[in-house]
Amino acid sequence: MNNRFERLTFDEVICPNTISLKISGSSLPHTFKVKELVEAVKNQLGDASKKLFEEGGLELEVLKLDAKGWRKGKVRFSVEFCPDEPDIEETLTSNQLETSNLESPLDEIRRMMPKES
Repeated sequence: MNNRFERLTFDEVICPNTISLKISGSSLPHTFKVKELVEAVKNQLGDASKKLFEEGGLELEVLKLDAKGWRKGKVRFSVEFCPDEPDIEETLTSNQLETSNLESPLDEIRRMMPKES
């Protein structure tokens, strides 16, 4: 599983290409900034939701499957993005590492040949 999610800033632009986002009965424009999405969610969920997107988070209790009872804490939301394909620079770097670590099938034969003086 690809786990290279990056948190998006409020000024980055989103363009959902497979779904139409509808919040409060109205659709968001085809492209919109992250802060517009966050504001639409805040308006839909009410005052308590504002803390969901702030550093402090919303105080609550959670019953986790692997826990021994309820745990008090805070929760917050963020909008994150994970590209389907790595950046070109990442691909080049990993390919360079792979090719530099690969040994040619002829290398063993070259080592057995006497060196020219």
